[in-house]
Amino acid sequence: MKKIICTLNVLCLYLITIFPFFTFLSSKVKFLDTIWEKVFDYNAYIPMGILLGLVLITFILNIVFLIKNKDNNVKSNMIVKLVNIPAYIVLFLTSIACLFTIFTFIISFLLGIFGYICLIMTGLYAISSYKKLKDNNIISKKEFIIYSILSFIYISDIVVSIIAYKKYKRE
Repeated sequence: MKKIICTLNVLCLYLITIFPFFTFLSSKVKFLDTIWEKVFDYNAYIPMGILLGLVLITFILNIVFLIKNKDNNVKSNMIVKLVNIPAYIVLFLTSIACLFTIFTFIISFLLGIFGYICLIMTGLYAISSYKKLKDNNIISKKEFIIYSILSFIYISDIVVSIIAYKKYKRE
């Protein structure tokens, strides 16, 4: 289940990141236009619904994993956080670009919300790994609380996952 959740955490963020490009470039790239026509019948709500469904399923799986986790997932947590860095950078730059026109500022807002939802999902996954570290007396309860809070803040989540992995490797 750990591999599935890791894959879904990364997949959701990358799909959210490429969705605006997929939408805006579809009229300029024949392959994308064909997908829009044949698969989605030029209806943007269909891929958005699929994406929202995937995010919802991933969110639920992260909660279930947090509750029932029996594995030590410190390394996979760090890898997921590091692999997501390029997607967050592109998502941020896309959001900034969408702020420049009056018609796409809402897209910028939505990208920010979806990006943070992805951060929450990886944060839930991270808490399960920090809980295992606490249960194995590798980190203290205070460190567990601090790491858990920082897992929901951009950039600090990456730093904390690296610190936790280094502490785990020392043990």
